[in-house]
Amino acid sequence: MEFLTLFFLLVIGLILILIEILFIPGTTIFGIFGILAIFYSDYLSFQYFGSEFAIVYSIANSILVLFIVIYSLKTNTWK
Repeated sequence: MEFLTLFFLLVIGLILILIEILFIPGTTIFGIFGILAIFYSDYLSFQYFGSEFAIVYSIANSILVLFIVIYSLKTNTWK
């Protein structure tokens, strides 16, 4: 159950950040909620699984978000 919570928070955060970047730029509400969802999933990973897993999870989240943002901006997906 804890893995599902982390997964859904991460997916919701990524979707909200992509909505902010691609569809509604400049509003910042979706971006803020997306970042908060991802940070909360990192926080919960520390609470549920301890620091070893949570550090790896946080680094993986950061890399995933970075790649998704770079890919969505480079490929001009909004055109």
